[in-house]
Amino acid sequence: MRIVTGEHDGRTVLELKADLVGQGAEVLTESVGQALEQEKFDLTIDMHGVSMVDSLGLEALLATVRRCGSLGGTCRIEKASLKIKNIFRITRLLKDIEVV
Repeated sequence: MRIVTGEHDGRTVLELKADLVGQGAEVLTESVGQALEQEKFDLTIDMHGVSMVDSLGLEALLATVRRCGSLGGTCRIEKASLKIKNIFRITRLLKDIEVV
């Protein structure tokens, strides 16, 4: 998985360029860790390029939300497809993860 990192409206944006499955979850966790080391605690995960998320991907997203929150920041998901939003709804993660 490739992740493009940028800034928008004072937030660090991690744009995912492939499905969030298997090893992609590790890549996301590493990218999040790098952002947090730079004290960038408000993250946006841009999921425009994601068509599938497995349990490892869901776990990585939830861990990201919790890590940001524990440091006084926020994490939100943007540009997720209807299919991905339905996965969040079915797994009841919408109560924990902000999806816009």
